[in-house]
Amino acid sequence: HDEISMAPVQIPDSVAQRLIEFVAQQGLLLAGADLRLTPENEWYAFEVNPSPGFSYYEGVTGQPIAAAVVDLLCRS
Repeated sequence: HDEISMAPVQIPDSVAQRLIEFVAQQGLLLAGADLRLTPENEWYAFEVNPSPGFSYYEGVTGQPIAAAVVDLLCRS
């Protein structure tokens, strides 16, 4: 889709906190969220995946997602 772009962004603390709380309420240690920021600067979560397929997004954005997951699991 030419009109869709992916880039690393810093989400607001309030959005991050709501996602963290939701994931914890579901009893999950790890989850991936599909988010959208509208032109009106509103954040929407389309879904939260308990088993996210993050390798594609890591390749597109260059973010060290796999390393972060390993770090999380080693601390748990």
